[in-house]
Amino acid sequence: MEEGPRIVLPENEFRVNALRAKLGEYKERLEGLKQGEPCMHPQLFNTLNSHPVYKYLILERLLEGGEVDTQEFSLELKELHGFFDVGNYNDAVGVIADYCETGGRNISGGTGLQEVVLN
Repeated sequence: MEEGPRIVLPENEFRVNALRAKLGEYKERLEGLKQGEPCMHPQLFNTLNSHPVYKYLILERLLEGGEVDTQEFSLELKELHGFFDVGNYNDAVGVIADYCETGGRNISGGTGLQEVVLN
């Protein structure tokens, strides 16, 4: 199978630190959403919140492995969740790719990516 478009972890340590902080932000956001829907089955939660779920999972994979084959990962997510939202996935890929490439300069809305220096 031909490889799909890839997101590659930047070499800039400040940007990587900012991406790690963003992953924590996404995790907190998802936990807050889950607390607001305590009776909802997790699969329904993932379906209704696929955009933030996709951003979190793409960024988590990127930080763990250094790159993400976006086509291959889309198949994994469909298998994992039993559904796939193409529009939300493509947007999530675009957000994470732009954070890696430009620090989020092309993203409008949201909280953005803050360059972080860890001691």
